[in-house]
Amino acid sequence: MTIALVVCERCVRHMRVDEPRCPFCGAAVPAVGTQALELPRGASRAVIAALGATLSLGACHGRGEATVDATRAREPQRAESHPLIMAPYGAPPPPRDGLPPAVRDLQWFVTISSPITMGARATTPLEISARNHGAAAVRPQRERLRLRVNGELSPAFDLAFNNGTMLPAWSELPTGQVVRDVRPIVEALMPGPGEYMLALEWDGHVVSRRSVTVRP
Repeated sequence: MTIALVVCERCVRHMRVDEPRCPFCGAAVPAVGTQALELPRGASRAVIAALGATLSLGACHGRGEATVDATRAREPQRAESHPLIMAPYGAPPPPRDGLPPAVRDLQWFVTISSPITMGARATTPLEISARNHGAAAVRPQRERLRLRVNGELSPAFDLAFNNGTMLPAWSELPTGQVVRDVRPIVEALMPGPGEYMLALEWDGHVVSRRSVTVRP
């Protein structure tokens, strides 16, 4: 068995031939004898939507720009979607199985107050933290962290956070635990008033973002 689709003469969209009226604009179904597109009865909604959109586009080009513009101007708003032609869902998120544990199992944060004034930069701390939501302890490998400020890598961040003493949890973070560190480097990161976007990266993977406004 097949599903027959025909082109609506008013809105130039494909609809089922057995529809009483066009579900998009309300026009009557084209007269019997109009060329119809036949699809297998088991065709998925995504296939029907893709074919319908492609063929409708071709029909629009065949009628000319003036006809298309006039059609759009008089096309009413639909209260609900057509039962067959539906917008496809978005693609699924990329799998995380291939990511290193420090990215896959740790939730990273870069924390700073916003907005701040120029005078408050010296006393405003920048904090990085990691929470282990995995099933096993993870070595955060903090030395792989980098910070981009408005797209540029920050040497001040590397110098401040990759030196000095660190808590033992930075060597191995138990499951369900959080580890933090703070450095007073805001003056070096934000030399003047403006908008700053901070992007914390772990070996090239962006793991946290924070926007900051610095006022005069």
